[in-house]
This record gives sequence, structure tokens and C-alpha cells, in this order.
Amino acid sequence: MKNEIIKISSQEMSEILKEFRRDQSSYILELDGSKIYSWKDYIEIVAEKLEFPKINLYSKDGYIDWMTDLEWLEKESYIVIIYEYSKFMNENPCEKEEVIDMFRTNILPFWKEEVTHVTAGGYPKKFNVYLVD
Repeated sequence: MKNEIIKISSQEMSEILKEFRRDQSSYILELDGSKIYSWKDYIEIVAEKLEFPKINLYSKDGYIDWMTDLEWLEKESYIVIIYEYSKFMNENPCEKEEVIDMFRTNILPFWKEEVTHVTAGGYPKKFNVYLVD
């Protein structure tokens, strides 16, 4: 299983998305990057769509904790799609890189293997991030 960050065209994403929607075993989180300017915007949208509790909402450590749980969604895999990636946090490039780095160093490795070591009965799940332009 390969959990990865994939840069992709909108046309390619459209084809892949058809497959994911047909399967229904994946939770698909779609984000409009052109409307996300900062960490605050990002976390508010993600928290709403993934039904995070509002406790420590803006904490990056809290965000990682919730993204490495997600069991309440009851899905076999997770897909994050950031459309208009070139516009996503384009005025805050450090925050943008930090979000991608959290996926790369914390969230994707957790779902690939770490989940089996830190969660009772946990098992690896596919988790991909698509950066679409």
C-alpha cells in the first residue's frame, strides 16, 4: 500500500473520482484551494467537514491527532483533494508547506504502518492526498 501526495490535473482527478465514488469505501474530503488563504481557513473547513470537536481547533498537534484517528468516519480509506492547489494558501507559502509536510511526515506514515503499533486493533488504511491544478 502506498500512501502518497500526488500532483494531478483536474481532468485526471475527474476520472479517478468516478472510481472512488462508485466504490464508496473511501471518505473523500474535497477542498477548494482558491478559498483557503491561511491555516485558520484550512482548519475550520477541515474540522467542519470531518466533524472534529471544536476543542483546541487551531492547534496543529490537535489537528494531527484527529487526522490520525478518523475512525468515526467508518471508512476503509481516506482521500483528500485540494483543488486549485496553486491558489491554496498562496499568500502564506510557509503555512502551505507546513500543511503538506504534516501529511508527508505524520498523517500518511501513520495510516501506512504506525496505526498497527499505536492503536489496539488498528490496521493500515490507504490515505492519499491529491493536489489538483
